[in-house]
Amino acid sequence: MTAVTITLGEQIQIVRRRRNLTQKQLAKQLHICQTVVSQVETGQRELDHSEIIAFAEALNIQPLILLNTIPNNGCRSRKVCNKDA
Repeated sequence: MTAVTITLGEQIQIVRRRRNLTQKQLAKQLHICQTVVSQVETGQRELDHSEIIAFAEALNIQPLILLNTIPNNGCRSRKVCNKDA
Protein backbone atom coordinates (compact mmCIF):
# COMPACT_ATOMS: atom_id res chain seq x y z
CA MET A 1 0.00 0.00 0.00
CA THR A 2 1.42 3.36 -1.04
CA ALA A 3 1.08 6.22 1.43
CA VAL A 4 -0.09 9.56 0.13
CA THR A 5 1.94 12.41 1.56
CA ILE A 6 0.65 15.90 2.14
CA THR A 7 2.33 19.20 2.90
CA LEU A 8 2.52 20.92 6.27
CA GLY A 9 0.05 23.52 5.00
CA GLU A 10 -2.40 20.84 3.90
CA GLN A 11 -2.08 19.15 7.28
CA ILE A 12 -2.85 22.47 9.01
CA GLN A 13 -5.88 22.94 6.77
CA ILE A 14 -7.16 19.43 7.50
CA VAL A 15 -6.86 19.87 11.25
CA ARG A 16 -8.33 23.39 11.13
CA ARG A 17 -11.37 22.15 9.24
CA ARG A 18 -11.82 19.22 11.62
CA ARG A 19 -11.87 21.76 14.45
CA ASN A 20 -14.57 23.67 12.54
CA LEU A 21 -12.40 26.78 12.43
CA THR A 22 -12.25 29.29 9.62
CA GLN A 23 -8.93 30.73 8.51
CA LYS A 24 -10.03 34.01 10.07
CA GLN A 25 -10.74 32.36 13.44
CA LEU A 26 -7.39 30.57 13.45
CA ALA A 27 -5.62 33.77 12.47
CA LYS A 28 -7.28 35.61 15.35
CA GLN A 29 -6.04 32.97 17.81
CA LEU A 30 -2.53 33.35 16.40
CA HIS A 31 -2.67 37.17 16.29
CA ILE A 32 -1.88 37.18 12.58
CA CYS A 33 -3.90 38.11 9.51
CA GLN A 34 -6.02 35.59 7.64
CA THR A 35 -3.85 36.05 4.54
CA VAL A 36 -0.90 34.45 6.36
CA VAL A 37 -2.99 31.39 7.26
CA SER A 38 -4.06 31.11 3.62
CA GLN A 39 -0.46 31.40 2.42
CA VAL A 40 0.66 28.70 4.86
CA GLU A 41 -2.12 26.33 3.83
CA THR A 42 -1.40 26.79 0.13
CA GLY A 43 2.36 26.42 0.52
CA GLN A 44 3.15 30.02 -0.40
CA ARG A 45 4.70 30.65 3.02
CA GLU A 46 6.88 28.38 5.12
CA LEU A 47 6.82 28.23 8.91
CA ASP A 48 9.77 28.23 11.29
CA HIS A 49 9.87 26.03 14.38
CA SER A 50 8.24 28.56 16.70
CA GLU A 51 5.43 29.17 14.22
CA ILE A 52 4.75 25.44 13.88
CA ILE A 53 4.47 25.25 17.67
CA ALA A 54 2.12 28.25 17.70
CA PHE A 55 -0.13 26.72 15.03
CA ALA A 56 -0.18 23.41 16.90
CA GLU A 57 -1.11 25.12 20.17
CA ALA A 58 -3.87 27.11 18.46
CA LEU A 59 -5.20 23.87 16.95
CA ASN A 60 -4.81 22.06 20.31
CA ILE A 61 -2.62 19.27 18.93
CA GLN A 62 0.97 18.10 19.30
CA PRO A 63 3.39 19.79 16.85
CA LEU A 64 4.53 16.39 15.58
CA ILE A 65 1.04 15.75 14.23
CA LEU A 66 1.45 18.76 11.95
CA LEU A 67 4.86 17.53 10.85
CA ASN A 68 3.50 14.08 10.09
CA THR A 69 2.67 14.41 6.41
CA ILE A 70 0.81 11.12 6.22
CA PRO A 71 -2.82 11.79 7.19
CA ASN A 72 -3.88 10.04 10.39
CA ASN A 73 -7.31 11.57 10.98
CA GLY A 74 -5.94 13.59 13.90
CA CYS A 75 -5.32 10.47 15.98
CA ARG A 76 -2.32 10.36 18.30
CA SER A 77 -1.67 6.65 17.81
CA ARG A 78 -1.89 4.90 14.46
CA LYS A 79 -2.42 1.54 16.17
CA VAL A 80 -5.55 2.86 17.83
CA CYS A 81 -6.89 4.67 14.75
CA ASN A 82 -5.85 2.37 11.93
CA LYS A 83 -7.95 -0.76 12.24
CA ASP A 84 -5.86 -2.48 9.57
CA ALA A 85 -2.65 -2.17 11.63
